[in-house]
Parts: sequence; structure tokens; C-alpha cells
Amino acid sequence: MDESKVKKEFKPSLNTLNRVLNGTLDNRNDYVIAYNGNLSRLANYLIEHDIPFEFITKGREIKIPIENVHIEPE
Repeated sequence: MDESKVKKEFKPSLNTLNRVLNGTLDNRNDYVIAYNGNLSRLANYLIEHDIPFEFITKGREIKIPIENVHIEPE
């Protein structure tokens, strides 16, 4: 059984995260990295939705595990 279907947690799409950030998101292997935008607004959004993340490089980037983000097909 697919565990992601069992957990009915909120998974934002990259487009949603981009709108909240209004900056730059990179999809890097196991993480989505956010920078060059409103990081505090994005951090508040992630906290409100219980989405784990961490600040990296002295708080100038936000690192979100890829399994917590819905990736739209291109």
C-alpha cells in the first residue's frame, strides 16, 4: 500500500510555493531549495501547514524535503 496515500497530509505544489515565495525555487535531487524571495513568508506558510523544512547558509535559503512537495508533471 502506498504510504503517501495513507497520510492525507497537505502537500503544496511547486507553483504554490513559488507564489508564496515570489522568488526562486530549485528542485535539487532530494530537496526543493528556496532563495531570492520572501523567505520569512514562505517559512510562515510551511509552519502553518506543518511542512518540515530547514534554513541553510545562515538563513538565506530554505530547504524542503522533496517528499513534502507535490511536483507537477511538465
